[in-house]
Amino acid sequence: MDNIKKLTGRQFQGWRLEGILGVGDSAIVYAARKNGKESAIKIFFPEALGPVDIQYFMDGAVNLA
Repeated sequence: MDNIKKLTGRQFQGWRLEGILGVGDSAIVYAARKNGKESAIKIFFPEALGPVDIQYFMDGAVNLA
């Protein structure tokens, strides 16, 4: 879990994580920027999700893309 809290400044698929907006029991939400656009990215703690949960969120991510 500590590694997920140290992602500020890293990039994922072109999105630069700029800072933590919030921390919960299952995830951290980062402010992110890509090509001048701002967004929020939620990164789940690996221990918070089981295989069914991961598939559920992956399906939702595909629907949003």
